[in-house]
Formats: sequence, C-alpha cells, structure tokens
Amino acid sequence: MLVRVIKVVVASRDADSQLRAIYQAFDRQGLGFIRREDALHVFHKVMPSVKSHTVEEVRDTWDQGLQ
Repeated sequence: MLVRVIKVVVASRDADSQLRAIYQAFDRQGLGFIRREDALHVFHKVMPSVKSHTVEEVRDTWDQGLQ
C-alpha cells in the first residue's frame, strides 16, 4: 500500500513539473500570464497546421473561464 501511495505522489509531482514547464514555455516573457502572441508562437512551432483563429478561439475560451 505504501508503495502505491509513493507512486501516486511521485506521479503527481511529475505532472506538476510537466505542467509548470509547459506553462513556462508559453509564458516566454516570464510575465505570469500567456500573451496571445506567445500562444500563437508556441502552437505554430509545435503544430504548424493549427490555424491562428483556432489558437485565438482557445485562448478566448481560457479568458472567459477566468472571469
């Protein structure tokens, strides 16, 4: 049982580290938020086939969720 708990804790920390790294990749200026230009830049590097309007729709959805 203890081994399972440790595995869950380690996996959780790894997931947090991964999310933090992904966020920092998007927040290229280190501002603490993701600018529209940064989101477009990252998406175009990782998935060039994604259209700019799709990235903007996703970002607008994020913004609405925070209000």
